[in-house]
Amino acid sequence: MEVSVFIENIQKAFGEKVQLPFAFWYSDKQINDDLKKINGCFFKEFEKLIGGEPISLSADRIGCMGGKFYTGFSTMNEKMPMFVSSKEKYKKSSELVLDFVEKANVQITTRQYLNISPITELENFNNVVGIFFLATPDMLSGLASWTFYDNNSDDAITAKFGSGCSSIFSEAFSVPIMLSGSSLYGESIKSSRSDFITETFGP
Repeated sequence: MEVSVFIENIQKAFGEKVQLPFAFWYSDKQINDDLKKINGCFFKEFEKLIGGEPISLSADRIGCMGGKFYTGFSTMNEKMPMFVSSKEKYKKSSELVLDFVEKANVQITTRQYLNISPITELENFNNVVGIFFLATPDMLSGLASWTFYDNNSDDAITAKFGSGCSSIFSEAFSVPIMLSGSSLYGESIKSSRSDFITETFGP
């Protein structure tokens, strides 16, 4: 599908002023020269995305150990299970964190950069791994409706535990649910989860 058609379909469904989604892919070439290290969560850089500016992330740029892991730039830091359970208190025990990580099967990339861009900046979807929406309630409802249009599976939509970075980036490689035949996309793609919805191109 052409990028222009994709954008036209989204705007037809949600209005001309809708926040369009963002695409991401891995590469050995960055699309933004700003590679200053980000302390804490790298989602603070999403303000640039919303403003229309692409961003590039790398192992050196991401300061958060979880963000570095879930984007595939490193193996899991041994401190992470205790941090998630005792400091962040997202899980009851470090053992539960380890179990989650094992099931997540995070893939390590061999590329230098993770590039993220507003889809308006794309020429095509050739190298795109996936797209994600910063969905409003109305958009979330609409995307869910399209998912269920030709799919009666109980797990057609999943809302799994996970950080934003794991939900968007690592889930894009692991979610097997297929969304097909919708009037929005016109082609088969994979669908992942709730407020940060990731759609993955490819087989």
